[in-house]
Amino acid sequence: MIKHKAFIGGRGVGKTFEMKRLLHSEKDDFKVVIDRYNEYREDIQLLSENGYLIAEESCMKPSNNPFSVQLQEALETTLERNKVLHIVTNELRNGFDSEAIKAFFEKIEKEIRNPDLRVRIYIDSHTSIINNLTPGIYTIGAGYDCVVYAAFRNKDHIENKILANFASKSFI
Repeated sequence: MIKHKAFIGGRGVGKTFEMKRLLHSEKDDFKVVIDRYNEYREDIQLLSENGYLIAEESCMKPSNNPFSVQLQEALETTLERNKVLHIVTNELRNGFDSEAIKAFFEKIEKEIRNPDLRVRIYIDSHTSIINNLTPGIYTIGAGYDCVVYAAFRNKDHIENKILANFASKSFI
């Protein structure tokens, strides 16, 4: 069984590289990429060239839209194989809305129970995103073929009940 993975460490130690490697290694899934600095732009284009449909709601460049507005659009995305949703947001510029991210993760949690759907969530953003994962995603997600990959600098900012479900890899 594939397990959730967390890449932890300072700047420039390879966290994003590992996330990108995983992004391209798995096929035939629905990918959600939450990207703080638009570092995955070229990767999303490459996925598109390899047959993935970029969700119309994707924010392919940093946006000044509030995070809650971006997530409202993301809620309208149909989860299906070979589709990628790319959300580029920076908490300092776009704000943060825990209710909006919870609603988005709740939608995914309901849909991962479909045995025909594989979901991969890549969180290379602020720790508040990962701290709002729903219990169904972080505890039983892998069993329902939903896996979360996350990159962050300091594990001390992640809730222990969530971090306990990740096979951590540290680059310190």
